[in-house]
Amino acid sequence: MYIDMSGAISAAELSIQDGSWKPEVAVSSAANASVSSVDRTGAATLIDLSSESSDAIYQTDPVVLLPQGDKYIPVSAGVIINGIPASQVKGAVTFKDGFQLSMTSSSSSFSLYTEAGAVAGSSQTSASFSLGADTTNNEESLIAKLFSSPTKSNSNIHSEQLPA
Repeated sequence: MYIDMSGAISAAELSIQDGSWKPEVAVSSAANASVSSVDRTGAATLIDLSSESSDAIYQTDPVVLLPQGDKYIPVSAGVIINGIPASQVKGAVTFKDGFQLSMTSSSSSFSLYTEAGAVAGSSQTSASFSLGADTTNNEESLIAKLFSSPTKSNSNIHSEQLPA
């Protein structure tokens, strides 16, 4: 049994890209640097470096995990299925606080200028979007919540909350 978050994460990415979903917390940084050197003949070389990164945390509304075969699929708590609320479907698990999702992106580039005016450059951009800004809602702890006894309040799952 596992939790399939792929559809929810894809929908969240689209909502973020179209601007309809705003982050709870966002942090970004940018750095630029130049290094130049001159050799003994007077030829100059210049390297321009730049780097940008950003992190954002998004909070969902309440979520219901619905059983579907060997996995659970997250849906909004307001969804109605065959005339009944999703939270009342047999085997459904409700998370009243929803989930926290984190998105990280970064890019860096450099340009090399030589005396002949030749320019060479490289750029790398990456982005990741994942469940996990709130470590109490990672996949392992969610599975543990699904299969834990309602009267048992302790677990052997290690979690660590980092300051935002």
